[in-house]
Amino acid sequence: MKKSEVITLFCGIACLVGLFAFFGISSKIAKAEREAKKAQEALVVMEQREAYAREQAAAQAERLRLKEVEERERLQDNWEWVQTQDSLPIYKRFATRFPNHPEIEAIQKRIIDL
Repeated sequence: MKKSEVITLFCGIACLVGLFAFFGISSKIAKAEREAKKAQEALVVMEQREAYAREQAAAQAERLRLKEVEERERLQDNWEWVQTQDSLPIYKRFATRFPNHPEIEAIQKRIIDL
């Protein structure tokens, strides 16, 4: 075999080795890209779930707040509760809401006293 044939053969083998290495690396890169894409998609799903959970928690907190407001308003319309509070703003609110209440004279006197 001539020297030029050996060199040609060697170059061919080197090219084949390089080609196999290229395909091997390309395959690993493609696999890594697929895994990265899956991880990114999983992260997006997790962020969406967290956002949904935050929205649900905020909605629940708002429902509780509204329930407390309703309960407070219900209490402020209760004459016995108003008396136990003995507070000027509460007496004023009650007198405004119930101007014909049987105890309106006592309420107005207490407002003046306070």
